[in-house]
Amino acid sequence: MDGLKLKLGRATDEHDLDGVPRTAYRQGPGPALPGLDIWNAYEAGFLLTHGGACSGLLRIIYSAESPAIVESKSLKLFLNHLQQQVFVDLDAYLQCVSCAVRACVGMDVSATWTPSHEDWERRHLTGSPLDHCVAAVHGNPDHRQLAVSHEAGTHCFHTHLFGSRCPVTGQPDWASVWMHWQGDLGLTEMSLLSYLLSYRDLGEFHESCCDRIATDLTAVLKPQSLTVACHFLRRGGIDITPVRWMGASKTYDFYPTWRQ
Repeated sequence: MDGLKLKLGRATDEHDLDGVPRTAYRQGPGPALPGLDIWNAYEAGFLLTHGGACSGLLRIIYSAESPAIVESKSLKLFLNHLQQQVFVDLDAYLQCVSCAVRACVGMDVSATWTPSHEDWERRHLTGSPLDHCVAAVHGNPDHRQLAVSHEAGTHCFHTHLFGSRCPVTGQPDWASVWMHWQGDLGLTEMSLLSYLLSYRDLGEFHESCCDRIATDLTAVLKPQSLTVACHFLRRGGIDITPVRWMGASKTYDFYPTWRQ
């Protein structure tokens, strides 16, 4: 990552956005799956031309097929800079954000706003919890750790124990992971949790972790459909939920979980 000259990991007064090419980090036994990267910025705001200020929840969504991702520290610095900028109205602010992020990631972006005085809907994850399982933690995630069970049907699991590390600073990132698939094969709960816990000391971006989980599960299960969502907890007032799918409806519940 040295050649990217990211703001992440150094002090700076710059506030432009840093992009990271997806080709710089993608791994796994197969091609990356389609999906979305969903960002929630809880401390977004700006000033108004006629006086006063606005604050609220800014949601930014773009395709997982975009050439690049936006690096989170640069997004935080960019949004903090906009706190002191004057805009005619909310539409002008959202257009500014959309244009900047679109230029960074190389694809169209959706930017929406919920005022701070309105309730932000949250949800609990569905499916069977894995957190009660006793599972070994391996050094690095490997899809060969996954033990197949011959149980055809619909399978849905979640865990709140997922962790990884920032590839630049080494700081821990925590997430709730939700997995849903249909097919002829299932996985033992112990092997699935063991596989997910193996990410805890791995230095990868949030998006990369979700890519890898989704492609590994696809390679092992060969499902009819699959969806993986990694609900990472917020840092600096921003959280991200990468979602990847295969053979499934291209819709997803964008609401944050209760942990985010």
